[in-house]
Amino acid sequence: TSLLFFQINGSSAEDARQRGRAVIQALEYQLDALRKDEQEKRAKIVRDNLQYYQASLDASTERILAFQRETGLQSLAQFTEASSSAELLRRKINDQRPEIERLSAEQARLIGRLGLQPSEAAAALKLAADPAFSRLATAFAEQAAQVNENSGVLGPNHPARVLAMSKAGSAYAELQRLAREAQVDPTIDLRRLDSSLPVATMGLVGGDDHGRFLLGQCDQWGIERGRLQAVAGEPSLTVDAFTIRGSGRRTHFFFPGVAALLNPDHLDFSDVRADILHLGLPGAHAAMDGAWKDHANGWAATLKAARAQGLRTNLETMTIARERLAELTAPCLPHLDFLIVNDYEIGAIAGEPTRNGERSDIAAIWRAVELVFARGPLQLIAVHFPEGALLARRDGARLAVGSVAIPQDAIVGVNGAGDAFAAGILYGLHQRWSDEQSVALAHCSAAASMRSLSTTGGVMPVEECLALAQRWGLRDAPR
Repeated sequence: TSLLFFQINGSSAEDARQRGRAVIQALEYQLDALRKDEQEKRAKIVRDNLQYYQASLDASTERILAFQRETGLQSLAQFTEASSSAELLRRKINDQRPEIERLSAEQARLIGRLGLQPSEAAAALKLAADPAFSRLATAFAEQAAQVNENSGVLGPNHPARVLAMSKAGSAYAELQRLAREAQVDPTIDLRRLDSSLPVATMGLVGGDDHGRFLLGQCDQWGIERGRLQAVAGEPSLTVDAFTIRGSGRRTHFFFPGVAALLNPDHLDFSDVRADILHLGLPGAHAAMDGAWKDHANGWAATLKAARAQGLRTNLETMTIARERLAELTAPCLPHLDFLIVNDYEIGAIAGEPTRNGERSDIAAIWRAVELVFARGPLQLIAVHFPEGALLARRDGARLAVGSVAIPQDAIVGVNGAGDAFAAGILYGLHQRWSDEQSVALAHCSAAASMRSLSTTGGVMPVEECLALAQRWGLRDAPR
């Protein structure tokens, strides 16, 4: 509160009083105006607030009505009861969380151990409980054993051998039908080329589900994996492969993962008793691609170490830029016994164009083979392409064989066909077969693999693969 003091002068006392009253009246008038203005502003604020509160109330009412429509809750008691139930459920989930985590860990362990996803394991159990499938599996095993027994004493066209193969094929086809109904790939449970062939692997996999799956596959197929290390916290190498249905062209999306860490220290051959080292892939492993100690790259260092321990060596390559492939493989050639590649890769390694558009230039491939022989002690070079394959020995032996004439409608996917071809050659080398036998198996194995979308699903035992050449015939030898 303020006290205002006015002193008014006039010509007389009465004049001064009149002036004072006039000033007071004027002041009261202004005060009344200020009070009125303040009241109007406050009234407006109240009105605005009331409108805001009304809008908020309307919105809240609409939300409550919508909530009631969605949940069916009409009263506070119902809402309280529902809230209590939700809280009870949350407590039960928290109480069960350790058990859920234990079961999840157990599931992951079983996936790694069995190499099967839960759906695949369920399908396998379904098949195991099917009496019809069990009878067919027994029949197939008996006929397959008969085929193997006959193969040593009977010719390929002997009636007894043909009959046994026919029965085995019928049983196998029916097994496939039942397996498809159970939604499982039957070929994953059938042996590939030769179940007696000793195979071991070494290197790195990720400490993830992909790595555990690979370890499980090794165990399932009897592949020795004592030197295959799982790196905790690192993802596995993965490749997504896409095939254009019309043209057959492929596109690969590559994620290196743990492969970037692989180096020669992870590959120890000091007590390995194997015959052949199959090593790959240059261009896909960063540490191996770089210089290693006194070697141009880790591939050359690894191949040299393997040969020093008495292993015969083969290098798997992949289709990357020509200059990069030549750079990575050049230091490896002095340490190789075998080289199994496609027509593009032999050209890149030799620096010799080997394709005319979409077709292989056979004369150029032979020239590239000679150039590569001159750069290292290789004993054998095999070059494959869709129409056939060329195989050359250092001693001058040369062989050209057409590929299996697989019908177009029998081809499901070509991913893995080159690997299947290499597997056939390596199998023949391990078994000391003739070059003709090795190339025949390589072509048949490649044809078998193309009948499946996966890279290995179509490959069958040796005799069944070789039967494909009799069934479909061979293309003309490349010239």
